[in-house]
Amino acid sequence: PGGKGFNQAVASHRLGAETVLVGRVGVDRFGDSFLEKLESEGMATRHITRDKDGTGVASPVVFADGQNFLTPSLM
Repeated sequence: PGGKGFNQAVASHRLGAETVLVGRVGVDRFGDSFLEKLESEGMATRHITRDKDGTGVASPVVFADGQNFLTPSLM
C-alpha cells in the first residue's frame, strides 16, 4: 500500500531486522488493506490503531521536468 514508513518497515523486516511499525489508519478499505499487508508479511499490527476519521492518502503527480507534487487527502 505504500507510504515511506510502511515501505521501510517492510524492507527492514524482509532483511531480517526486528521491526515494529507504530501508526494509525482509518476504519476504511485503505486501513484494512494496510493491516492485511502487514499481516501477510508476518509483521505485528498491535501498535497500529484505527481512526474513525479515515486513512490519510496522497496522490503523487510527476511533471514532465521530473518534479513531483503530492495531493494529500483523507479517505
